[in-house]
Parts: sequence; structure tokens; C-alpha cells
Amino acid sequence: MTTRTYPLFSLAALLTLSMASYAGPGINVSTDSPTPLIGDLGFAIKGENLNNTTGSGVIGISNGTTAGNGVFGQSTNTGVYGVGNNFGIFGKSINGWAVYSEGDTKVTGDLFIEGATSADAQDTPVCMGADGKLASCKKLSLGFSSRIAWVGDGPGAYSSISAALSDLTNNKWCQNPTTDNPCILKLSPGVHDLGSQTLSVPGSLIIEGQGPNVTTIQGSADPLVSFQEQSETFELRNVSLKTTTPEVDQKFLEIGNKPHRVVIDNVKIDSRELKGTFLGIDIKDASDVVLRNIHITLIGKVNENPIFFGIIADAGSFVDIQNLYTYFSFPSPGSGTSILANNSSFVRIRNGQLGSQDEFNVLVGQDSRVDILHSTLSSSTTPIRTTDASATVYVSFSDISGNTNSTSGSTILCQASMSANTFVPNGSCL
Repeated sequence: MTTRTYPLFSLAALLTLSMASYAGPGINVSTDSPTPLIGDLGFAIKGENLNNTTGSGVIGISNGTTAGNGVFGQSTNTGVYGVGNNFGIFGKSINGWAVYSEGDTKVTGDLFIEGATSADAQDTPVCMGADGKLASCKKLSLGFSSRIAWVGDGPGAYSSISAALSDLTNNKWCQNPTTDNPCILKLSPGVHDLGSQTLSVPGSLIIEGQGPNVTTIQGSADPLVSFQEQSETFELRNVSLKTTTPEVDQKFLEIGNKPHRVVIDNVKIDSRELKGTFLGIDIKDASDVVLRNIHITLIGKVNENPIFFGIIADAGSFVDIQNLYTYFSFPSPGSGTSILANNSSFVRIRNGQLGSQDEFNVLVGQDSRVDILHSTLSSSTTPIRTTDASATVYVSFSDISGNTNSTSGSTILCQASMSANTFVPNGSCL
């Protein structure tokens, strides 16, 4: 082992020497006799700031017009990951930041993060695992990671939903998604305008806003959002859907073509001054659809005879609804139906509050069944109507106002805590 000594430099001299005008270091020192810093780590240059004021132990500046580095760290040793690692740059902080980056940060290799992570309210995380936690991100590009992309105004975010989906289709992020390991597209607070284009959602994707009161998807297309991927999964959550053309017929959300599973959670559909026919969620030929925490408010324009449907289940669909609120308002004439089940479909609704302005809260057609549990149907006209002898309605622990209008031969089963004085089915009540 050799012992080397170096003259002491002032900070100004050190900076002057490091600002060389040629390719190469201002000072080049090394050590083959490690001086302990942390554990058995050694260092070639050590910078300390022992004052109680803001300062820097080591300053690196690159002011050239060509590529340069303020501080360059390289580790070419091999070793076992863990204690005794070899690092190009090593930072440790007890009460502050071990590494602080002001501006864009580029990572061209693998990025590994251990421990908790956080971001300021205006920041946008750009590296996140499928479980929603910052974790190992391979070959990170600014704006998206292996599984997650953002749409909004933050650094690294896409400017529009269509731009993010275009890159997803071209395998620029979230390659090879599966039903068990889907892509996640996060929408920042604000209004995301689709214009006249339908948002056609690819399979194995979760679209997630920051809450229906702060994140809105709007547009004029019919349907506004569509999922038609056979044997695939889709989730939409924490957003509101709104029309920009209240005088043109529109479906807000369309689901069909035998998807594997669809979950719609914490979604609000709210539009006013409507003229024409508007449908909240249209479900056809979909055997596994879960709707949770759905609010549908549709308000018609005076003297325009609007027609509203909250949820339609058709063509052999199976729909499980948990926590549904519907409210339709239209000056006469007009009509509204909260739930329509038809053509061999089955709907189960739990904890529903279906509006008093409906012409029908629940409408059940051919070979279809609707189970109503722990719900309130408050239509002053007809809370339940069956239109075919093969229709079945099961009501349990629910409050039903008004009379039903049932096709002869259809079945209405009711039990427990019914408002017997006001619920008088025209069909059989067993």
C-alpha cells in the first residue's frame, strides 16, 4: 500500500481546475488505500459542508457547448449486491436529500428503488409497477414505465388519452399486457376532451381518474367510451362522463362482444339540458360486468321529449350492480328507465336508489331476471314492469313505492320488509 498526499486547494481553485477547456478532468485522483467513510467504503475526493447554512460539499458544473458532465461517476468493479456495493455515485442523507435533481432526469439503464416513495401534488410519478408502487423499472423512458402512463399537464405525461393509447398500441409502453397484469392509464384532474372520437379501449387496460368530481371525460361521439374486446378485461374508475352535444342522441359507455371481465367503479354520468335519447351504460353479450358506485343524473330540456335509460343489459348479459344512484328529470313529455334487462339477461342490484321521476325503475323483458336487494325504488308511476311472461323479478329487503305493471304469467317474488301497503304486483307474488 502506498500513502499519497495532495496539496490543499481553496474551493475557488478547485472549481477553476475542474473547469478545463479540453476533454478530461480538472483534477484526477484515486486511492488504493481506502479512507473509511461509511462502513468499509473509501473515497478519492471527499467534500464536507459543516455549516448550519445552505451549502455544498462538492460542486460540479458543466458550462460547455458540447456534451459534458458536472459530476461523473463510474463503477467498473464487480461485487455482490448489498453491503459493499460499488457505486459510480453514492449519496447518503440523514435529514435531507441523498440525491436532489432539479429538472428532467434521464435513466438509460435499469432503475431499482427500495423503500417508500412520494411525490408533490403537482408532480407526476413516471416509474411505477403494476401494483401501483414505485419499483424496478426497465429501460425507463420519460412519461411512462413498464406498466403505467399518465395523461395530463405534469412532466412526462401524455397530452391526450388518444396519444397514450396510440403509443400503447405501438408497444411503446406496457408491452404484452395480460388479464392478470394489465396496463394502467392514469388521468390527471381536469377535463379530457375526446372531441368527436369514440374512446375505443384496448384489452387488459385500466383507465383511472383522480375522482369523478375532479376528472372528466367528455365528447360528442356515440358511444363516448366503448369496450368491445372479446375475452379481454377492462376497468374504468374514478371519472365522470359528460356529453358536449346535449341535443344529439348518445350512449356514454358501451360494453359488448363477450369480454372476459369488465369493472366500472366510482363513475358518474351527469349531463343537463338534454334533447333526444341518452343511455348511461349499454351492455350487450357480456357475461361478467361489475358496476360499483355508479351515479347517473340526466336532466332533459323543456318541451323536447327526452328518453333516458340508465343501464341496459341485453343479449345474454350478466351484470352485478352495487351502489347505484339514478336521477332523471324531464318536463312532460318524456320518459326514463333506470334498469332494463332483456333477451336472456340477468341483473342483480344491491343498495340501489332509483329515481322518483322514472317512468319505470326496473323494466324486465324476455327470459330475463332482475334481483333487487336492499334498494329503494321510488317511481311514482311504475317501479317494476315486466313485458314478457318469461320475465322474473325477485325483491328482498327493499322499499318499493307505487304499483307494478306485469305481463300475465310473469313472476315477481317478494319477501321481508316490503312496503306491503304500496307494493301491489299485478302478477304473482310468492
